[in-house]
Amino acid sequence: MTKAEISHQTWLKSVVGKDLSDGEARELFMISRREHYKKGDKLFDEGEPAVSLFLVASGTVEIGKRIASGRERTALASLHAGAIVGEMSLLTKEKRSASAVVTSENATVLRVTWKDFEELLAQNPAVAYKLMYALARVLAARLRSINARLAEAAERSLDANPHEQVEEFQAFKKRLFSDWSF
Repeated sequence: MTKAEISHQTWLKSVVGKDLSDGEARELFMISRREHYKKGDKLFDEGEPAVSLFLVASGTVEIGKRIASGRERTALASLHAGAIVGEMSLLTKEKRSASAVVTSENATVLRVTWKDFEELLAQNPAVAYKLMYALARVLAARLRSINARLAEAAERSLDANPHEQVEEFQAFKKRLFSDWSF
């Protein structure tokens, strides 16, 4: 998607778009700030206060988390155009639970700050509530997928030897971290 192609349609084509009317997508686009990033740029870092959510308009953003076992960060997901990033903090008002880093050469995002979202909530609560509902649906779908994958992995590992269990865990991790695009 080029700079010229980014419009309210970007919201309609996103993971939350099916819940929005054309007019509601226009309202979200009006409060969105278009931002451009290069490979390696951070949208946000784990532990930072949450001040906005992002709709990936173009490019790829990797979600990563610091881990204690020697490595600084592990990749959790790779998100592409249409994905929402930073939505958990909107709903919980907690600090960022992970980092988001651009992994494509360039990326364009539409940023919605919490301040702008709260103003939208005051001025047009129907649109704000629709967005919150859509975000909750995205999170529920992600959790449902994780639950199904955990159950599959647990079932397959019941009779597996330790070597097979390690292989199963590696395969589970790959499947789990590769599909966050919903």
